[in-house]
Amino acid sequence: MSEQSKLEVLKELFYEEKIEKAFELVSQLSVESKSNENLKAKLECCEEFQVLLEDMHLKSECKEMLSEVSTWTEVCNSDNIRTYSKGSGKNFMVRGEMYMDQPMLPTLALFSETDLLGTWLTMLENAQDLGTPSRFRRILQYKAGMPWPVKNREAVMRALGVPDIDSASALIIMKSIHSRTTLGVEIPAQDEDHVRIDLKLACLNIAYLGPNSTHVSFIAHMDPKLKLVPQFIVNFVTKHILYYFLKEVRSKSMEYPGSIFEERVKQKPDYYQELLNTIHQLESK
Repeated sequence: MSEQSKLEVLKELFYEEKIEKAFELVSQLSVESKSNENLKAKLECCEEFQVLLEDMHLKSECKEMLSEVSTWTEVCNSDNIRTYSKGSGKNFMVRGEMYMDQPMLPTLALFSETDLLGTWLTMLENAQDLGTPSRFRRILQYKAGMPWPVKNREAVMRALGVPDIDSASALIIMKSIHSRTTLGVEIPAQDEDHVRIDLKLACLNIAYLGPNSTHVSFIAHMDPKLKLVPQFIVNFVTKHILYYFLKEVRSKSMEYPGSIFEERVKQKPDYYQELLNTIHQLESK
């Protein structure tokens, strides 16, 4: 297969969401480019290749972070929800873990319907999809209020949902965007009322434990654009924002029957059937 043909196949895999096959081809092309300057130049100009290459590394980093908790400081342990923090300044990290007696699909639906996030996450002033390059790949903008005297924050990020069959989970990977455009989507300038944080990496892992049992993990590694992260901000984020975020996830998942989220699932049969197919794969793991 020619170099051009491989790049065309790569783009097809990218937009058809065949992520694992795309990762395999990215690895193959990365090796080949080490001894092929022409191919190397083509890959440097191929945005889909560059995004997939970063996604591959981010997924590996997420799995590594999720695999250990011993180096984290526990901040809150209540109602089957635990929150943790780690680091400060540009290396501030937060983490939350929760078990719930609910199926996976309602939780996946909560995070699939971006325009409804503000209806159940009270700290969000606004949440919107700036673009959807492919079915499970989004360009997102979130705006959130912060306690005085800290200025309100916003984040613009790309998010990718991928199944992780080995750990029987669905993994959502998020990272800030710093360019003016990405995958054909224009990125808005920061507004004067918000400080744009640098989300170095965030992952939301929704693990299948059984037909009515799910484990949710959330980790965010960010630069909140504060020289120092005061303890009251650590407490606010971990004891309030993160704790109540997970509590609301559980509450809204329990309210799924007859909700707007169930209605959205019915309105988007192709999208949610693919999610159900993934859940069936995890069940058989």
